[in-house]
Amino acid sequence: MVGGGLTLSRCRGALKGVGGRVGNMREAIQPFYSSRAWKNCRAEYVKSVGGLCERCRQRGIINAGSKKRPLEVHHKIRLTAANINDPRVTLNWDNLELLCKDCHDEEREKKNVVRRWRCGPDGRLMPPLVGER
Repeated sequence: MVGGGLTLSRCRGALKGVGGRVGNMREAIQPFYSSRAWKNCRAEYVKSVGGLCERCRQRGIINAGSKKRPLEVHHKIRLTAANINDPRVTLNWDNLELLCKDCHDEEREKKNVVRRWRCGPDGRLMPPLVGER
């Protein structure tokens, strides 16, 4: 037991709860990714950029992905419950980027850095630190 009457296991449970909301968000946006509007938008966008990873191409690398590591259309503005029904965010080509698996993982890593929650010395759930890994 740590200060404030919280145990470390309760703090860890709170951390799982934070992650649980992320999982629920994935479930909330999954119907969008199955929609005809998204599938058509995605296919047309991929054609418009020539089917190559946009970041690799900027570095002079030709990367068309592969069957095992296909290219992914990335939303620059992360989809949320607040914007999932806004086509200016979800279907706007200015918000899309075709990325290989490595570039997409790199982008996710950057965004996930600031979303890592932690337990304080007293066992209370604390917000993430900017730049914390």
